[in-house]
Amino acid sequence: IAAQSRTAGPPLDLDLSLIGPAGKEVAAADDVPGSTDPELAFTVPEDGAYRLVVTDRSGHSGDRAAAYRLNFERPKEEFT
Repeated sequence: IAAQSRTAGPPLDLDLSLIGPAGKEVAAADDVPGSTDPELAFTVPEDGAYRLVVTDRSGHSGDRAAAYRLNFERPKEEFT
């Protein structure tokens, strides 16, 4: 899976954390270069319920204008 966040309104500083079926963090992501938006690419090793946790470190998360969009995409196959 690939999870990507883009913010709108006041700048947010988001982190992504992926929790696996056993309840442990299996992947995490912070800022992509040139942005405070995170992006996480992860290959799921086993079936089960995964939980994605979004955390804001900017202090603007209680502001009604602070919003983010979370996208999930299947990675595109690359051929050479």
